[in-house]
Amino acid sequence: MTHRRRVVSRELADQIRDSIIDGTYPVGTRLPSISEMATSFGVSVPSVREAIHLLQSAGLLNIQHGKGVFVRGSLRLTPDSLRALVGAKQLPVTDVYEARIVVEIGLVRQAIERITSEEIEELQSLVQKMRSRAGGYEELADLDTEFHLKLALATKNVLLAEVSKTLLGAMRMYDHFLLSADIHRDEAIAGHEEMVEAIGNRDVDRCVAALRGHLERGLQINRRLEQEEHDGRSPGHRQARSVSAIT
Repeated sequence: MTHRRRVVSRELADQIRDSIIDGTYPVGTRLPSISEMATSFGVSVPSVREAIHLLQSAGLLNIQHGKGVFVRGSLRLTPDSLRALVGAKQLPVTDVYEARIVVEIGLVRQAIERITSEEIEELQSLVQKMRSRAGGYEELADLDTEFHLKLALATKNVLLAEVSKTLLGAMRMYDHFLLSADIHRDEAIAGHEEMVEAIGNRDVDRCVAALRGHLERGLQINRRLEQEEHDGRSPGHRQARSVSAIT
């Protein structure tokens, strides 16, 4: 598929998605035929097909062979659906990132108030493993995800833990590229060390500052990568569209 067709398909998918969200196409509605949509939007039939498949992957459309394409519903907030939405570029990865910042910053105080000595030791152990295994970015990504999930679990709040798990699951598929960047990797590990020390001292403000700086650095990098992709640039060493790294 050419870059131009890919861009057209995504733009068309954006328009259809917005029409679903604003109620123009209610749940259960049968969309116009592919040829009708191609004529209406002034694009090619293959571009319409690709847009429909993107929205199907995101869980918004249901293709019933012989019957048509139907609106399935609104966004489904599960790790799989978020990964599909981000992967299909129907939900910017930066949106997920911003949600993570709000949720994780918000749960720090409760986590520090409720975390046990054993849980603090587990976080310390994870950070030690991050440092000792700094050469393996996939393992680092796993350790990072486990760290942030354990912090959420320390709140002893099931809903907060599940929301964090969902957001972390959506981001996990984008870890590889940023984890391979030595400068950010080292900064990210240092940020986790700062956080775990603050948690051990029950210092909420210090932990919040370290976590905010850590996540916002990653968010800025993701914004830059999305802009590069929007501009049609794709560095040869990138292994993924956008990433969360160890954040």
